[in-house]
Amino acid sequence: MAKNIYPDQVVRAIDRTKVRYKYCIGYCANCKHSGFVTSRILQEHDCLGKSCNFFKPIKTNSYWYRKELDEKVKKEIKDLKKERRNIENEILNRVPEESKAILSKHLYDKTYLLAIEGDYLNNREEIFGDMDVNIYIKKISPEEVQNYDVTFLKSLPEEMKERFKKEKQKIKNDREKRRG
Repeated sequence: MAKNIYPDQVVRAIDRTKVRYKYCIGYCANCKHSGFVTSRILQEHDCLGKSCNFFKPIKTNSYWYRKELDEKVKKEIKDLKKERRNIENEILNRVPEESKAILSKHLYDKTYLLAIEGDYLNNREEIFGDMDVNIYIKKISPEEVQNYDVTFLKSLPEEMKERFKKEKQKIKNDREKRRG
């Protein structure tokens, strides 16, 4: 591999095509097909999956930075989902077993809506006081347990109802713009 290559310089890829160096993310030193590797070629040959000893990444290419960033974001999302599941399980474990309840995660961080049938949660602070989340509790009837969407909207505080309706309207308008 040559040392003095410029981004707009044309180089030979391992599939015998000519590509600009700025699109190359690595170099293959295999004597059968030595040359530069683009992201498309990397996927076709599965160089990383095979742990190929001949493949040498070009670390200055933004592909590797984006790949590392994507992996970090995926891990963060996975951790957030796990944390959310744990919080939801903890909330539901504190609700008496004989009650019917609906638990929803709201759009905003650490805000949960708990719609519950009956008078099981008279002392909210005693049950949920040590948790670091906002829990809005609404008593509901058995019929409301069946109709989830109506119960969800009824259990929201007024300012959240407005935000929720605005978000729904914005999504609807965006869809109409894309169609029209």
